[in-house]
Amino acid sequence: MTKILNLTKKAKEVYEDNKAKGFWGGYDDPKTRISQSTALIHSEVSEMLEGHRKGHSVDINSLTLPSEKHFKKWFEDTIKSSIEDEFADILIRTLDLAGALNLELEVNIEYEKHYLDFYDLVNHLHALCDEIYNNQESPEVPIKVLVSTLFQSTSYLNTSLYIHMDLKLKYNKLRPYKHGKNY
Repeated sequence: MTKILNLTKKAKEVYEDNKAKGFWGGYDDPKTRISQSTALIHSEVSEMLEGHRKGHSVDINSLTLPSEKHFKKWFEDTIKSSIEDEFADILIRTLDLAGALNLELEVNIEYEKHYLDFYDLVNHLHALCDEIYNNQESPEVPIKVLVSTLFQSTSYLNTSLYIHMDLKLKYNKLRPYKHGKNY
């Protein structure tokens, strides 16, 4: 089964939210945007591998969402740094870059295709980051392939990337300027 997702609006939302949090200050040059973004996407892929190594996975269907008052602590105690959370981080960083580059982000998701070996998936995601970096004049295709791969893989893992992305975006809104980091 193939599904087409249009994530252009979501990419713009993510980019505008991140810009308001200070992440894009002084980075108007597209080459700098792509260079920094691909390095950060690489780091999220490595964090996903670390979550896998630790066996930190979350079955979102078995959890009860807390009240707004307790959401941040619940997220940190339950979801943060899980494999699913890192998948969401990879997607958010990729959407952020697509939004910054003003790309039309319509992707084909082939739900039959999946990666049986987690390490093959990790290597493939790193290779796609390299491809984005190495094709800075036209990064749209590798960005779309990366997003498609994330949705295919999380479907195979029987989890909802949309739900995890929305939870992470909600959590990120509660974090300080630049999430307390330098960039």
